[in-house]
Amino acid sequence: MKKITYLILFSIIVHQGLFAQATSYPVNEKQTTDIEEKLAAFNQSLLMKYNSMDELQKRFLIQFQADTFRIETIFRSNNADCTDESDKAACIEKKAEEYNKLVTKYYMMLNQELNSEEKEKLKHSQRSWLAFKDNERDLLNTINASRPALTSEVKRRQEACIYLTLTKSRLELLKDYLLLIY
Repeated sequence: MKKITYLILFSIIVHQGLFAQATSYPVNEKQTTDIEEKLAAFNQSLLMKYNSMDELQKRFLIQFQADTFRIETIFRSNNADCTDESDKAACIEKKAEEYNKLVTKYYMMLNQELNSEEKEKLKHSQRSWLAFKDNERDLLNTINASRPALTSEVKRRQEACIYLTLTKSRLELLKDYLLLIY
């Protein structure tokens, strides 16, 4: 029981600090309090879910899921206020930016765990992924150029959605590599 209490407190303290630094979403004090309460409850459910897991893996998965939970919770809150296509596109772009920050964070975590040969492969993989992401954006722009009926805001939202999907998939891969190590 003492271990669980410690992990809960550790998770809350760490994530409160990360929240203040890592989010560029506009949130007010009430939203922050609501999000922190939801995060604390979410952390508690994760502790129960991962109870029988290795301690390092458990801490990693709780951190990962809390990071993504926070982004999704803030997005849902902000998305409720979106009234037009421009607002929706901006909300999705912000969500994608936050996921991109997580890609950087987990890339760095993985990089720290690897030997020099593995680091070189990871760096090459990341560069290839960045090129792939740019090529996918170019493809979408080419497709949308032939569809003049779409407004620029619809095209912007589509681009943000594709960027978000690509970024989330990269984040999942980095998570899976880290779990192999832990």
